[in-house]
Amino acid sequence: MPWNSTPSASATKNTPTPPTLPTPKSTPPSPQAYTWRKENRGFTNITLYEGRVSRMITRHKKELAELQAERRAAEDLARTEAELLLRQSVMRGETLRDDQPFVIECAGQGCLIPASLRAPGETPVYGFVFSPTNLLAAINRKAALASARFYEKNGWNPNIPYTEDPKLSIISVKPLPKAA
Repeated sequence: MPWNSTPSASATKNTPTPPTLPTPKSTPPSPQAYTWRKENRGFTNITLYEGRVSRMITRHKKELAELQAERRAAEDLARTEAELLLRQSVMRGETLRDDQPFVIECAGQGCLIPASLRAPGETPVYGFVFSPTNLLAAINRKAALASARFYEKNGWNPNIPYTEDPKLSIISVKPLPKAA
């Protein structure tokens, strides 16, 4: 029999007692309960806010990935141009110095060259900066990989000469002595 129904006189002996609820005098309610009671509307919107924030984060991650892909493509193009300019400098016999890096300009806000590499008062330049040392290392690595792929394709036979693109091992960033 439910506790809130009116029992007959014979059933009162076997009727369970109703549950007792705490009164304000017996147990003080927790501060969380007060907060929940007063700020009920704010808590009901939490899932709405979480959904909005989640969508914003997803959108910003997508934009960031697009910007990074665009910057990587621009950097790859600039690196290729810098390697060509380095090879031309080597061909002409110019002195390569790390304090005179190759600056390749590009269009776009993601390509701003740091102020430390610009002269004071110079207008901002958008592009990439490559040191001759790093470019030489990249060129030599590409040449070594091309050689390895060639020999792998030919069954690692050392009798077949690889003559396509020699490494620039004779070049260093220090000034070379002039020939007599």
